[in-house]
Amino acid sequence: HIPMWDFDNVALDRVKEALRRIQTRFFLSNILILRSSEPDNYIAYCFTARDWREVVAIIAETELVDWNFFKYGVYRERFTLRVSPKRVEKPKLVATLEGYELANCSPEDLNSWVRYETLKGE
Repeated sequence: HIPMWDFDNVALDRVKEALRRIQTRFFLSNILILRSSEPDNYIAYCFTARDWREVVAIIAETELVDWNFFKYGVYRERFTLRVSPKRVEKPKLVATLEGYELANCSPEDLNSWVRYETLKGE
């Protein structure tokens, strides 16, 4: 499992502050922050693999993280984020927080990918 986050209607500087605090506390590798939609919706990934309980703790202790993202991730026993466009715009990398260790996995190492379909009118 890798830490990933979803922030809705949170300014980028506040997202960066929240993630920097958690990155320092858990000695995480680089965190990639992407704008998922304008103006202030962001997702973030960190390729530091940890066991399930620790990933849950990392996300739970992150200020401002979207509650529904956290709640449904715990319920499903895995966190997922959209990497394809929801409407017109694709998620765009807007910041990288330099980490405290090297990443110990890559996107190719992830065992689960989910295809999201957006219903018209959403």
